[in-house]
Order: sequence, then structure tokens, then C-alpha cells
Amino acid sequence: MARLTWPDYVPATPSGPGGRASRSAINRASSNHTERTMAFAAAGSLAPVVYGIDQVGPYWFKAGRLGRNLVIAAYWCVGEIGGVEAVTQRNGDPLPDGVQMTHYRGTLDQAVDPWLAAAIDGYADTLVDTWDGIPCALAYTVFLVPPGAEAALDCVATIRGRLVYDPRTDTTAWSPNPSLCMADFMASPLYGAGWAVDWPSIGVAADANDEILADGNPRRELNLTIKDQASIEDHLEALRTYAGAFIVRDGHQRALVPDRPAPVARAIDGDQLLDLKLRRRRAANAPTVVRVRYTDRTETPWKDAHAEAVLPEVEAGTLERRVSTVKLPGYNTHAQAYREAVERLNAATLLDLEGSARATDESLQDRRGDIVTITDELGLDAKAFRLTAVRPVAMGEWALEFAEYAESVYSDSVATGPGPGDTHLPHPSEVPGVDDLTATEEIYQLQNGDYASRLRATWAAADYPYRHHYEWQILDGDTLIWRDASPGTELTTPAVAELVTYTVRVRVVSELGYQSETWTETTLTAQGKYLAPGNVPQITARQVAADAIKVEWQEAADIDIYRYELRRGAPGVTWESAAVVDRIDGLQARIEGLALGDHDLLIRALDSVRQYSPDVTRTTVTVAPPTAPASLQGFEVGGQVRLSWPPGAGFVAAYELRYGAIHGDWASAHRLDRLTALRLVTDEVPAGWWRFYVRAIDAAGTFSDDQASLDIEVTLDSAAFLVDQHAYDAAQTTSMTSWRNRAAGGQRTYVTATAETPATLWPNAMATYTEPLATYHAPTTSEWVSDVWDLGYDLSGTWRATVDYGAIDGSATATLELSLDGQTWESVGGLVTKRRARYARIRITGDGTLFVRVPTVSARIDVVPRTETGRAMSSANGPTTIHLTGLYAAVRSITVTPEGAEPLNSVVDNIGLHGDLYLSRESGGFVLTEAGDRIQLDGAQYSFDVYLFDKDGNQVARPFMWEFKGV
Repeated sequence: MARLTWPDYVPATPSGPGGRASRSAINRASSNHTERTMAFAAAGSLAPVVYGIDQVGPYWFKAGRLGRNLVIAAYWCVGEIGGVEAVTQRNGDPLPDGVQMTHYRGTLDQAVDPWLAAAIDGYADTLVDTWDGIPCALAYTVFLVPPGAEAALDCVATIRGRLVYDPRTDTTAWSPNPSLCMADFMASPLYGAGWAVDWPSIGVAADANDEILADGNPRRELNLTIKDQASIEDHLEALRTYAGAFIVRDGHQRALVPDRPAPVARAIDGDQLLDLKLRRRRAANAPTVVRVRYTDRTETPWKDAHAEAVLPEVEAGTLERRVSTVKLPGYNTHAQAYREAVERLNAATLLDLEGSARATDESLQDRRGDIVTITDELGLDAKAFRLTAVRPVAMGEWALEFAEYAESVYSDSVATGPGPGDTHLPHPSEVPGVDDLTATEEIYQLQNGDYASRLRATWAAADYPYRHHYEWQILDGDTLIWRDASPGTELTTPAVAELVTYTVRVRVVSELGYQSETWTETTLTAQGKYLAPGNVPQITARQVAADAIKVEWQEAADIDIYRYELRRGAPGVTWESAAVVDRIDGLQARIEGLALGDHDLLIRALDSVRQYSPDVTRTTVTVAPPTAPASLQGFEVGGQVRLSWPPGAGFVAAYELRYGAIHGDWASAHRLDRLTALRLVTDEVPAGWWRFYVRAIDAAGTFSDDQASLDIEVTLDSAAFLVDQHAYDAAQTTSMTSWRNRAAGGQRTYVTATAETPATLWPNAMATYTEPLATYHAPTTSEWVSDVWDLGYDLSGTWRATVDYGAIDGSATATLELSLDGQTWESVGGLVTKRRARYARIRITGDGTLFVRVPTVSARIDVVPRTETGRAMSSANGPTTIHLTGLYAAVRSITVTPEGAEPLNSVVDNIGLHGDLYLSRESGGFVLTEAGDRIQLDGAQYSFDVYLFDKDGNQVARPFMWEFKGV
């Protein structure tokens, strides 16, 4: 651990009015809140000292792995402290879930951290050591960081600072009292001055700080981190400003004297003084506005703010505005900062007389900070002064310095100053300093394509009416690295080194060569690769397959990009809720398996120390279904349907064809085929008017949202013939009754009924009922199911039903149902279909008043026969048997054509199955006359016998051609 070291202290001669510390000394020892909370590498860094409560950044010093978790440690400051009150992200948000911490307060007996010991072989450091014989310990925290919670490394700690000694109670405890904190700094040989302290005087000064004002708060409190490399003189000047006191040497000890209204300690006559000299401060140099910068803790994260005391003439516009800015970050309330601003402005306005003299032995009793009156022949008549310096210069002779004293300086109201001069313009030599100087580190790209970091500093334009420019310097410690001048209020440096603390200082230089009294400075430690990567400039995505997209993005600016983390989710999804796709070492990716719809893609850069870019870059991509063909063309000829269509758009893998009722839709239509071609020829569609549909389908099985359609009338194949037909008469009904119209012969009408009698349906004379009688039936859900038609064998062909039905009110539907076994039924979704079946029935349902008329309910089957042909020789004394290759249930026709010119007659006989039969009903579906569920069928063939006869009736042997058509 590096220690703070200080040169020998020489008490400063106050350069501010009324003996106050100068602005430049205070500012050199102060830094803003952002600088105090920056993260540093521990190597080569000073250990801060924290008083009161303040926020500090981490000093990382050790790291290791414990399983998948990162173990990393950071020290905060010199111990022993009151504790670590909180550790949050720099923006004030809590640390990510899962992060665990162990805090150590910097006690001399603190033990080795078990996480570090487990993660690092041989680790045994307790951060307790001895420097120059002085024991000391550092307060630190060990973090256990799970994967994905690396944001914990960009953190800041709220520290309850050092325990300080209070002589009033003889205890050592935490306190924000500025005088107690300053006494601790004065007494410490490790990080302070190492002085012997007059503790009773510390108690008096502490009481002055603890005075309760009208708002119920103490007059002065201190919450400060000392980390800047400045002289001990500057640090003590800043601390005594917080404490509102003078440092007085009393023998070998140092004491504090409160800078508060006090009674006159001694009256001095002129004959006691030698070489009295008086001087006045130049009114033109006096500020008319005092701005005190303090740390505002009313919001999270904390920030720098300022309180201003302004002369009334400035607000009225009758006096020029000359601003004196004092950095006092140890103040945390506007009230305390404002009181300081008021008192410094009052002192600058009211106290313009200073002096020095040599005095006789009577001054042995004088102490710095005492109030004395001086009466002299120069015209001083009991004029009150405060002693700002008392030093022995010779035997019996003392050197005194003093400044005008007025009790009204300590009022919280701004006193009236002198009147304005002849002009509002300042003297050209009065060049103001630079305000609002800030420095940041940024990533930029070199000419070779690599990235580096540089500093960018900005400041407010100087309130100076004459022509001027700005001179700036960049220092590494005390070494000047870069310097330049420019008329603007911004500078950028070349590439900077990682983890080096740079000082940026700027001053105003007039055209005549006058310059600001002091440099305005700020410091920044370059983070290099520890700087968070830049945001991804842009991300784009497009669909490249049915369920896949290609994502591309632009390179983020960073010194050492590790990966890009890509996430996805629904539109508007947050980074935390989005699903991780991958961490990619490249600038593009392919994502598959996406559902239809909009998807948000989110990306952040990730560097080698696992820091994310600050902001999420996102885009939205749509995974769309294919687009259906624009049209469907086709026609029918001889029972064959021929369809064609243009290609669909998008990622089409195939096309699905369906057909259904003219007034139906895609969902109710029958699937016809799925193919990759752009045309289809089929004879699988039954006769009737049908609406044909085509939709595109992608590789993921997703259909196009719409479809092209075409209505075509399909006729029976010219070769088809009626195999059988059936008229239905009997039926099973639900909530229906039947009426017979005698005038119509045997016609019977089934009507929805709810068990009414004729007397309840038609209670009046029948002549009063002018509507069809069925309309007077009450509506309800009803059903009519025909008896079963058994064809006798299963057959593949066009099944068609004819039904006379309707709905007097409500709606009604009729459908043909087919079965192979008479047990399991399948609805064809209409009244016509082409398929294999043996059994048929018709089901009609209604939800209002339904009627069905019989015997007009019927079904039929038409079949295109199969054809076999051959050549054979007839016999003169017996049949010639023709054996067919297939098995048939019915014969359409058999044609025998004898060869040659001789007129011959042919006779066909014995048509059917012959041989040993074994046929199960389940597999064959034929109606067999033999009893039992199973008969023999082995070796069976369908055959017929052929005979040829001449014109005289004699059986002859001749060659002939034959053709068989059957089903």
C-alpha cells in the first residue's frame, strides 16, 4: 500500500480577507465528486482518508475464480472506519442480484478473507501492516460476483469514515465534527502532519462547530475524502476552512482557535509597535460573487452543486460580476455552503485593511486568531484587528500580521459593499480563471483501424470582455506531457496510457499577455481497457428462411472488444428479460427456430473485463409466412381436374391443394395433395361443383395467410358406370315427427317437433293457418339419421347422396357418412366424395325447425372399371377358362372377338371366384354366402369360361381376343 507523505509544514500566511485561507490553496486540495468515486487499480495509488460520510471509488487489488464466480477485492480507505454503509452501482442502482460482499473496517486484528484464500493459492494478506513502525490497516470489501453480474464492478461505496478522538468525552468514535477530524489529521504521523496537538483547544473548536442553528442543524459538519496529491499546507488550509479555525503553534503543540466573533484579547498602543505598516486591498480585485461548490446528497447519485452569495448591486445590474469559485466538497448541504459563501463575500467586501508591525515583549501573550485593538498616531483609534500571524524574530521582538475585523462578517446576510467604479469593465490585467472544467476519457479509432483512448476536456467560456485564448497543459504527476493553446473551450489529447492519472489544467491568456492568477485543474485516471466499451452504432436483421433471420451489426468502439452479446424477445422487451442468443466474436449471426411475428433483437458490446456497453442497441425484425400464389387456373375433362398456379412469394417449400364445397372455406376443405411443382393433374375428385384452393407452405410447416381459389364442376369419368343405388325410407330421429301428405302418395315429411299434439299445434280452425303447417312446429335441436345401406362389398368410387331437406328457421346441414365395417363411421363433410367404403348412411341436423322428405333421400356409387385384355384358343370339346389377375366384385362387360374371317358366335359362362377360398370379413369386405366369420380363399382366382360356335352350332377351336371390365 502506498502511503500519503507530506513535506514539513510551514504555517501559511492567510491571503484571503480576514485571515481566511486562499481560494487557490483550497482548490488545489479539493476534487469533485466524479473524481473521488472513480475506480482505480491499487498499484501505485494513494490510500484515501475518509472523514464523516462520503462516497469513494474502488481500488481493485486482487481477483480470482471460485467455481464460476468471480472473487475480486477492492480497498476503500485507511482504517479504522465506522463501516461501509452501502455499495451501489455508480448510477445509484443496487448491485445486480446474486452479488455477495464481505466488508472489513480496517481494524488491526482483521483476518484473512476466506473467499480470497479459497480462490488464490497461498493468499494470506489481511491488509494490515506497519510503516515506519506505525501499524495501519486498510478498509476493504471482497465481492463474490456470479456470471452475468459484472455490472457490480462499476460501483461506488458510501463510507462512514475514520474513528476520531474527542477530548470532550475522552472517546474515539465516528464523528463528522470538522475540528475533531482536522485534529486527527494533524496528529497522524502516517497520513497527516504528525504533530503534538493541544487537545483542550480542539474541544473548544469542536463546540463552536456543534453550535445548533435555527434550522436545527450544527453550524459545521465535514464529509470529505482526502485523496489528492497536494502539499500539506494546502490540505491544512482546506481543513481549517471546514473547521472555521486558525492553527496556532503553542510551544511544541498545535492548537485550534475558532474563527468566530470573539471579545478583544488586548488593546495595543502605538508605542508598543515598531515599523507599523498599513495597506488596503484593491477593491477592483475583490469578488462581487462568491460561489462555493459542495457535494449535493439530496439525489442519487450524488453530484456537485454550488451555492452563491451575490452583492445586491450585482443583481441590480449596477456592479460588474466578478466570481470567486471555492471548491469545498466536504460540505453536503446548501445552507452550510451558502453560509461559507456569505462570510467569504462579507470579508472581501467589508475587510479591506491589512497591516504588519514589530512588537515588544508584550506580544508574548498574543496568539494567532486573537482580536486586538490598535491605537496609533497614524489615525487608528482602537481599530479592531484579528491577528493572522505571530512569530518571534529576535530576542524580545515579535512580528505581527493582522487583518481588519468586523463581527458583521459572520452574519448570514450579504453586507453592502462600496459603490461601483467609473466603468463596469474590469482592468485588462484582471484575467479570470476557468470555470466548469471537466475531463473525460473517450475511445477513438486510429488510422490503422485499432482503437485507443484519449482525454477530452471542456470548460465554460471565460467572462472576460477582451480578446483572449486558452492555454492548457496535460501532466503525468509533475511531468509535462502535452501543452497547447486554442481559442475554443475544448481540447483532445493523443492516445493516453492505461491507469495513469493525468492532470488537466487550463488558464485564460489575454491578447496583451495577462493570464489567470492560477491554473484551473482537474485530474482523471485513464481507464484504457477498463473503460466500458462504446455502444453498438447500428443493428439490422432480415428473414433468410422460413424460421430463420440473419443479424448484422456495426463494430463498437473499444480497445479490446471480447464479444457481442445478442439477445431477443417480444417487441419492447428489456435487456434483463430478453433471452440470450449467443456471445459472438464477429459482426453477424443467424438465428433459427423463430415463431411468426415481430421479434426485438438487442445487442451490447462486452470487453475483456466483462463490462457491457452502456446502452442497448435494438432493432425489430418480422418473421413472415409465405405469400400464396396470386391466382389458380384450371379445368376439368372426363372427370380429370387439371390445375396450375404461379409461384408464391417468400420462403416457399411446397404448395398444398384442397377442394371443398362452394360455400365452404379452407379449413373445411379436403386435402388433395402437397407438392413442389406448379401444376397438378388428378382424378381423385368426385363429381360435382367444387372450390379448389392453393396455399404456399414453408419449411417450418407454416401456411400462407391467404389462398388462391377456383370453382370447377367435375363430371363423372366417361367410363364410369352405376354399380348400385339405394333409396332411404327408414330413419332414426331425435326431436322429430313425421307427417304423411295423402295427396302426394307415399311421400312422408319429417319435421322438428317437441312432443306437441295436433291439438296444441293447430288449436283453431285449419282455415286460419295460411303458412305451411310445418312452420308451426316449435324450433329445437333435431337430427335425422337414415338406415344403413350395405353395398355387400367394399368398393372404391364416387359416392353421392341426394337429400330433400331444409330449415324453416335456423340452419340445417346434411352429410354422407361411410364405413368399411359398419361400426366406424367417417363423415365426408358433404354429400359427395370419392373413396372406398361398403356401408353408407345420411345424417341431417338442424338447430331450428328442420324438415326432411322421403323417399327422396337416396345414395348411389359410380365406379370406373378396371380393364384386363388377352388372347386365347377356344376348345372344340369344352370351355376355355380365362383366369384374371385381379379379384372383382362386379362385372361391367366381357367382350370376346374371334380371329379370322369365319363367322363365329361366342358364349361366356361361369363368371366369378373359383378355387379354395379363405377370406376374413375384416380384410376382404366381401359378402359371402357361407356361414361363419372366416372362409378359405387360398388359390382363388376370378375367371370366366369362353365357348366358340360356328354358324351350324358346332363348338370349334379357334383363336380369339378378350377384354374384361369390372370392379
